[in-house]
Amino acid sequence: MPSEFSKNPLVDKIEKSLNFIKRNKKMIGFYFLGLIVLIALLVGYLYYKEGLEKRAHKDLLVALRVWNSKVIKSATNEDLGKGVFSSEKEKWEHADSVLKEKYERNKATGIAPIFLAYRVEALLSLGRIAEAIDVQKLLIKHIPTDSDLRGYNKIKLSLMRIDTGIEKYIKKGLEKLKKLAYEQAEPSKDEALYRLGEYYWDIKNFKEAANYWNQLIIKFGKTSKYPSIWVDIAKPKLKTIVV
Repeated sequence: MPSEFSKNPLVDKIEKSLNFIKRNKKMIGFYFLGLIVLIALLVGYLYYKEGLEKRAHKDLLVALRVWNSKVIKSATNEDLGKGVFSSEKEKWEHADSVLKEKYERNKATGIAPIFLAYRVEALLSLGRIAEAIDVQKLLIKHIPTDSDLRGYNKIKLSLMRIDTGIEKYIKKGLEKLKKLAYEQAEPSKDEALYRLGEYYWDIKNFKEAANYWNQLIIKFGKTSKYPSIWVDIAKPKLKTIVV
């Protein structure tokens, strides 16, 4: 029986620990088993995720082969289906179908947004802008809120809405652009200002175009802290405006 008055505190602690283990060995066994199971699950999950990512990359290569296919109007039946299509419409319809399938199969992976980004372009090539808008909105949901890419993709969505030519969508697109343009922490606000000016330039409302482009130059000109390439694009057009 261990002494209750050991002169060595370390020995006392070791003895107390051993006694605790003896009294609670069943409970400790359960905890240890639980830890082993947890580690096994974590390792298994990591292998599973790695497998998903590898599969997603392979699927992306498959989709890109379709994307990069040739269109040969005089293609023979033997050529068709081997990276060759007889029309642009046929190619982009097939690309859209493949990208949609591959996204559904890999939407839990890190590269899921890439399938959507390519699909948006395929749908735009087909003139199916309403569907492209829905896919673009889904793409934005995949992008983390702290990513710079989120703002730029929101600008693209706004421009797509404007391109519909439908008044209610144009109005919404402009509202979203204005929100991005005046959001202090938004990294894409310079492009948003340029796009607003561009819209009014296109509809020949030169006063409003000048308004947004002048703001762009003041905030993002060469003397500003963060000069923008959009200033260089806006300046030549702005010089032709007489308000």
